Amino acid sequence: MDDSDFAHLCKTSKSVRGLLPQAAILALLCASLTTFTNTAFAQEGTFVHTGSMSTARGLHKATLLNNGMVLVAGGYNGSNALATAELYDPTTGTLTPTGSMNTARLDFTATLLNNGTVLVTGGLSSGSGNTGLLSAELYDPTTGTFTLTGSMNTARLQHTATLLNNGKVLVAGGVTTLGSFTASAELYDPATGTFAVTGSMSIGRDVHTATLLSNGMVLVAGGLTALGSTATAELYNPTTGTFGLTGSLNTDRNQHTATLLNTGNVLVAGGTVAATKSPTIGAELYNLATGTFAPTGSMTDARTAYTASLLNNGKVIVAGGCCYLASAELYDPMTGTFTITGSMSTARVYPTGTVLKNGTVLVAGSWDGNSALATTELYEPVVVSPTSLSFSGQVVGTTSASQPVTLTNNESTALSITGVVFSGTNATDFSETDNCVGSVAAGTSCTIHVTFTPAALGSRAGSLTIANNLSGNPVPIPPLSLAGTGVTATQIISLSTSSLTFTNQLVGSSSPAQGITLTGTGNSTLTISGLVFSGTNASEFAETDNCVGKVPAGASCTINVTFSPTATGTRTGTLSITDNATSPPSPQTVTLTGTATAPSVSVTPSSIAFPAQYVGTSGLPQSVTVTNNGNAPSALRA
Repeated sequence: MDDSDFAHLCKTSKSVRGLLPQAAILALLCASLTTFTNTAFAQEGTFVHTGSMSTARGLHKATLLNNGMVLVAGGYNGSNALATAELYDPTTGTLTPTGSMNTARLDFTATLLNNGTVLVTGGLSSGSGNTGLLSAELYDPTTGTFTLTGSMNTARLQHTATLLNNGKVLVAGGVTTLGSFTASAELYDPATGTFAVTGSMSIGRDVHTATLLSNGMVLVAGGLTALGSTATAELYNPTTGTFGLTGSLNTDRNQHTATLLNTGNVLVAGGTVAATKSPTIGAELYNLATGTFAPTGSMTDARTAYTASLLNNGKVIVAGGCCYLASAELYDPMTGTFTITGSMSTARVYPTGTVLKNGTVLVAGSWDGNSALATTELYEPVVVSPTSLSFSGQVVGTTSASQPVTLTNNESTALSITGVVFSGTNATDFSETDNCVGSVAAGTSCTIHVTFTPAALGSRAGSLTIANNLSGNPVPIPPLSLAGTGVTATQIISLSTSSLTFTNQLVGSSSPAQGITLTGTGNSTLTISGLVFSGTNASEFAETDNCVGKVPAGASCTINVTFSPTATGTRTGTLSITDNATSPPSPQTVTLTGTATAPSVSVTPSSIAFPAQYVGTSGLPQSVTVTNNGNAPSALRA
């Protein structure tokens, strides 16, 4: 995207002409793109709502003050540049107005000086057409007021301002008017309150990045030039006051981010590239030792005009951007990869991201091409999962099984948990045990086990707050919502069969056992107090079981019945089960039927007479017929 694109797009909209070049471009660019976000990855952090600004704003600046508060100033509300400013207080989670700037401005810079004041430079103001501002002013946190300081030598907007190790501020590049890129740079000296010209860059550029390196030099990379998006990079040397070229980016880009890592290298990611005039997922690392850029892992979402912040654990969180993204992801220098983390509740373009002293990140405002946002959110590297618990169908006065809540500390330092507190309408219905209260070491987890004991019927609700050393209002670790339902106790019994039949059992013998499964299907424990046989042939039936006593809700037991007839024919009995069931009422009965059998043998003839026979000789044989007239086999023995 080159300057002719800016000029053309800005001329198409009266509402932005001469006032909002970058936002106008993004509004049209983002309207034509669709972004798909993968949210299936395990999250290392979450976003929670915090206080809203009194004024909706985008293209503003947010600066962490030495007292831990954040100064949010200027920007654009959708119609005009803003002069108003407000302070975010992490201890209360609220924003309150403070003194206003002397000049309404957007696309300016705000830099915390070593003396605790904030230097505001340049930008664009309502009614100034396409021309940047020369003016600069200082915010004093002790008085809550802005006062004018010396003016810059060159009017500029969309420039950079970098605090040097010597306490001076390097202001570089930008555009003086729309389409007029400047290579000039100047130094602000807090001791004199004046700007002095220093060496110029090799090329005029805006929407670039400027990063103070660990060796005291400033890396300027990418941006827009008169020839379009550039991949060039250069180093400012405070000792000589000059710029010199260093290795070039692998990809030209503008409206990207550059973040100094704890390793001393610089992560350059995203932005808009010339070839597609679209956001990119690409990222690369500047190696301070070699002065070269090398590709690193790519982002999941293509982003431009987003925020990037170095967390206390050494990772970098990138959030929002074009095209209307609510997603966020983390860059891990150890692996060189990006992974999705929790998403913001609102899509944001041109948000600010400020790392607070407690390690959370305040994300504020946005410009989405149609309106500005007043909402703010906190990114909390501490993760609680799940974020809600539900207990259903718990008998009043009884305690549920526990449900676990896991807290993971992704901070670089230990997290102090001072208590786990229940609140809400039915807070006393919930209780917990945990190994969290105390210190949770960096990179470790702890668990809270929550139980529910309803005091009454119906829906019951509460919340669980994990008090910690990050606490503000709201607490950066969001409260868990708790819900449960109290119900009346029911003991419902179910039998696998209501009758047993034993067939062809030999009198005097015992049958194989037949089983009856008894199940408690209610919500409360069954009590089985006895099993009794009755009926005509009750004594011919017997049982063994594991049922007498307590049968928990949902559990089963087994009754094994055998049949030992003492006479032939049909034999009957009843098994009665005495219990505390509410449905069906006690006793439960099982009908028992058995058929007993026995052999019946007859011999024909009943006697045999042999005629006279000589001794030592055999006579003619005579037959004897044995007949089984019974209903069971008979064994004959000689």
